[in-house]
Amino acid sequence: LKKSTKKINNFIKKNKPIIISLNFIKDLKIKGNIDYLGICHPSRIISEIKTIPSHVKLITPFSSFNKELKNLTKHFNKIDYGLKVEEKKFNYYENYCILEKILVLPYILSFLFSSNVKTIFFAGLDGYENNKINRKENNKILRKFKSLNKNIIKFLTPTLYKIWGF
Repeated sequence: LKKSTKKINNFIKKNKPIIISLNFIKDLKIKGNIDYLGICHPSRIISEIKTIPSHVKLITPFSSFNKELKNLTKHFNKIDYGLKVEEKKFNYYENYCILEKILVLPYILSFLFSSNVKTIFFAGLDGYENNKINRKENNKILRKFKSLNKNIIKFLTPTLYKIWGF
């Protein structure tokens, strides 16, 4: 993201997209443009909630939160998109998704696919250069969604993910 900030900001200026950050980006100039923050893992919410500007709307499984998480996020505007975790299951619906793990990438992709978006542009989803396990897991997730609609996912910045070719 740091290497592509100018390119990303030009894309934002020209196309005026809705910007959803997967988890929170604290130190980039792009952060002022974030419309929504996709955040679903309880530990991530607890560790980051105090650094998130109050104008950012959350996409989060609010209705499934315990009392502590609900209190931490109560001052934010939010979209409550549900999340159920079931082993070896995956599906998305209008109001919730079922995933194998609490991961923000498939959570937000489920939300976007259920919202019938036409195109999803990724920036900064570079592919975990030094973490082959996470890269393999995300590659599997991206391929799964790409197989549902081959033309919806596009990358603005370089990536190591190989989601084409099934």
